[in-house]
Amino acid sequence: MINQAHHYRCDVQDFAFDLTNSIKRQLRRAIDNPDDQWAATIAASEVVPVLRARLVAEHEGLWASLMLLFGNYLDGSGCDLALLGAKPRDEFLSSGC
Repeated sequence: MINQAHHYRCDVQDFAFDLTNSIKRQLRRAIDNPDDQWAATIAASEVVPVLRARLVAEHEGLWASLMLLFGNYLDGSGCDLALLGAKPRDEFLSSGC
């Protein structure tokens, strides 16, 4: 299999900003509406592998900075972020998201 270089259409900082804002919007949705808690955290978690794949390949320093800010919620698959939505409401709200 030939590994072709990706040709992205936007700057890596803009890309990271847009995707972290997507995570933020979904978490805000989960906080604002208990009925959306599970679905919104799943949606937020699905951004993580895409974000990680590009940043680790192109800009490890930015990825390291995001890891410092978001810790274990940005693990490789986004599972910790998704599992956040399964927590009871009071535990979810006190988790610091």
